[in-house]
Amino acid sequence: MIILAEKITKNPAHDVKHAVPLLRQSHSIKKPFYYVIDKGYDSERIYELIRDELDSYAVIPIRNKSRKKINGKYRK
Repeated sequence: MIILAEKITKNPAHDVKHAVPLLRQSHSIKKPFYYVIDKGYDSERIYELIRDELDSYAVIPIRNKSRKKINGKYRK
């Protein structure tokens, strides 16, 4: 496992807010086949970015397993 990008914020911020630029930055350094990231990044937008734009696979735990229905093309 290699850490390719990081973002330190002064105040608390939602993970997804910084995810898109960090994923693109890390992909420009090294193009991984898989992105293994924590459940704070569980959003359809992140899956779309990783699969469609970066041509990689996302391994992200589902944020709330008790939900009855999980929406999205990649989050099923």
